[in-house]
Amino acid sequence: MTLLEVVLAIATVALLSSTVLGAVTYMHQVELRQTHQLATAELANRMMLQYLDDKAAMPSSITPLEYGAHRYRWSLSESPVGFEAVMAQDAAAQTSGRPTRTTIPPERRYKLVSVKVWLSEESGGSLQSEEGVVQSQIYRLIDLLAFRNPDSAENLLRQPGGMQQLLEAIGAAGSVPDGSQGTGRGGQPSGRAPSSTGGGR
Repeated sequence: MTLLEVVLAIATVALLSSTVLGAVTYMHQVELRQTHQLATAELANRMMLQYLDDKAAMPSSITPLEYGAHRYRWSLSESPVGFEAVMAQDAAAQTSGRPTRTTIPPERRYKLVSVKVWLSEESGGSLQSEEGVVQSQIYRLIDLLAFRNPDSAENLLRQPGGMQQLLEAIGAAGSVPDGSQGTGRGGQPSGRAPSSTGGGR
C-alpha cells in the first residue's frame, strides 16, 4: 500500500466514525429531551392533584422538585372565570340575525388553575420558564363545590379561610350575577378556558 492509500483509508474511517458518533449523540439528546418532557408533564399533573386534595400541603415553589436524577421548577397561578350570556333577541338583533350577548362578572365559584413545570437550571434548564427550555403546562377549571373525595372537602375546611371560601362559593352558586342567567348553547353555562397543553419547546 502506498502512503496515499493509507491516508485515504484513515480519512474514510475518521469520517465514518464522526458520522456514527454524531448520530448516537443526537439520538441520546432526543431521548433525554423526551424524558424531561414526560417528567414535566407527570410533575405538573401531580401538583394539580395535590392542589385539588390539599392546597395548604403543597411544597414551596422556591424549592425544585426532584424526579429521578433531575430537578424541575414549577409555578401555579389562579384566575377568575368570566362568562358570556346569550340573551333573548331584541328587535335590532332579530333584524341582524345575531343574538344579543352580554358579559357576566367572574364567578366566585369557578376559577382557572394553571400549573407549569420546567427543567431546573441545576439540570441544564433555567431558573425561570424561558423559550427553548423543556416544559409542560396544564389547565383545569375548578368548581369549588365539586370535591374529588371526602378528604378534599375536609382539607379545605382545615385551611385558613377555607370555610369562608366554601360559603362564598355556595352563595355564588345560588345567585345569578346582574340578574341575568349565563348560558351557552343549549342553555348550559358557557366559560372560556384554555385547553390542556404540554408546552415542550
